[in-house]
Amino acid sequence: NVCIANGVRVPQAVAATKNPKQIVYSGAMNFPPNFEGALWFLDRVFPLILEKLPDVTIVIAGAMPDPKLLERAGPNVIIPGFVPDLNRTLAESALYVAPLIGGSGFKNKIVEAVANGTYVIGTSFAVEFLDPAVRELIVVRDDPAEMAQAICDFLVNPASCDDKLCRLREIVASSFSWPAKARELAQLCESLLGTGGGSRDKSLV
Repeated sequence: NVCIANGVRVPQAVAATKNPKQIVYSGAMNFPPNFEGALWFLDRVFPLILEKLPDVTIVIAGAMPDPKLLERAGPNVIIPGFVPDLNRTLAESALYVAPLIGGSGFKNKIVEAVANGTYVIGTSFAVEFLDPAVRELIVVRDDPAEMAQAICDFLVNPASCDDKLCRLREIVASSFSWPAKARELAQLCESLLGTGGGSRDKSLV
């Protein structure tokens, strides 16, 4: 069996203006790994951030937010539900947080954030699908206090991660874009069907 992961659209340029006080998290917010991660972040990490940076706002974007999550909405916690243009919301945010505390598999949200020019800070669960060399370009923190400090450090000095973000975006464009995934599929088909002029097993077509 061969699994080809999802692809993402990678804009040629990110035109949106960053809001230096806005962070974002996204996903279907009725899916337990997504909303449970959001609750963990809001209860254990975000209060520590607000102690140091009280003007920071988090946008938790995603359809059908769980009622427990909606209860946390407030001046600093925006829960809009479905967002018509998620790419723009990602591009406008200073930072993408990925506070996943469970789940597995490919995390499209991480790749989408990078594609839209937004750096990522997340937990080990959020980046486990990436190769080690790619994970090293992302700030990974599982302890609430350490994650809060890393986020504050970034928001105070976002340029400190510009080089990492540039490299991440190059990797996303070369390995996770839809054209890259189409090439991966084409190469798989060629390996199954053969590229020579001889006979082929028609059952594979």
